[in-house]
Amino acid sequence: MSDEPKDSDLLAPFEIANITGEYRDYYKAKRNNFRFYIQEFTELWEQYQKLDAIWLRELRDIQSFTDETLLFPAVLFVNAHAKIRISVELAFAGCLQEARSLLRDAIECVAHGHHMLKDPELQRIWTEKDKLGGAKIFQKAFQESKKDNLFAGLGELHTQYGRLSETGSHPTLRSLANRVVFEDTLGTHAIKVNYTGVADTHAWATEVFTLLCTCSTMERAFFNDFELRLQLDDRLTEMRRDFQSYKETLRQTLIVRYNIQPPKQSRN
Repeated sequence: MSDEPKDSDLLAPFEIANITGEYRDYYKAKRNNFRFYIQEFTELWEQYQKLDAIWLRELRDIQSFTDETLLFPAVLFVNAHAKIRISVELAFAGCLQEARSLLRDAIECVAHGHHMLKDPELQRIWTEKDKLGGAKIFQKAFQESKKDNLFAGLGELHTQYGRLSETGSHPTLRSLANRVVFEDTLGTHAIKVNYTGVADTHAWATEVFTLLCTCSTMERAFFNDFELRLQLDDRLTEMRRDFQSYKETLRQTLIVRYNIQPPKQSRN
């Protein structure tokens, strides 16, 4: 980032009047990061906007129901979309750990909604979790053997769920990377905390692309679960086709731009 922006470049008058002290510096840093990443990585921001428009159209397409068994799963997909929006906003503000944590929550919403569509009885178990004895039944139906039960048919999302748990939600070394820096000066140990921002913009770009692909996988699960209705929307079909083409073109662009090598094949 070249010239340091003034407060008036980043904050509205109301914010300038009410946000003071060190918190203002933190708030400004997030705003400045948001501006920087959108300007420097317009392709990633465009990818997200295309995907968000698809989500919104799909949610409008299913907003009324005659089959009440679709209601609670639909609510969970709506909740997933709300979490995706905040997660992406955090990612573009340079708060990757928090973005990962919230995206993990979104995946769980999708998994629960998808799972509940398999059997109406699962919806009753889900809605009665807080009743006497309900927690134990819920645990068996939704928590045990998650990979083969809750995430059945959602293998890619299960993989990302685990990755986001270790790099965002859980207090692990991987989730603290780029957040905490230890400094030793003349025998004195100090901790520097980076609340926002990343040092390596290349790593940021590839990570955000991965996050957006995960958001795309969640959208695909949503579409597949409500395909009988959504497939009738010709404009939605065009939007999804355009997004897939854009995503794969951007994937190749990033591979070339950052000289990303394919993963090494493991040897038995």
